[in-house]
Amino acid sequence: MKHLASFTGMALFLAIPFCISSPVVHAQQYAKPVDYCITEFYDSQSYNWLAYRNNCGMTVHIQFVANNNGSISGSMDIRPGGHQGIGRSASEVNAAGGVRHYACPEGYIAFDTNGNYINNVAVTEYVCKQQ
Repeated sequence: MKHLASFTGMALFLAIPFCISSPVVHAQQYAKPVDYCITEFYDSQSYNWLAYRNNCGMTVHIQFVANNNGSISGSMDIRPGGHQGIGRSASEVNAAGGVRHYACPEGYIAFDTNGNYINNVAVTEYVCKQQ
């Protein structure tokens, strides 16, 4: 019995390094938002719709939501130097109280600080989580 107890103790002692060194749960990866390199404009080449231009040196994922209601929302990926409209005019954007956008590097999407995916409620703070 004494030998069995010391054998069990030794087995646990030897197993501990393997449990500690192998990750059981992978941490969620985050990236900084890239709003600083996105510009908004009304595109005269495309029905004067609100559009976003990517001035970053990387592809960017943009989510957008109306300030007053969820009547305007969506997402898009824009390559470096590219732009894309949201299919809404200035009068539609104004009627919705404006549109707020959330820009993340490619492969990341915007979540509010409570961990909720941003898709129909505008928030003031957000984080970019890896997909």
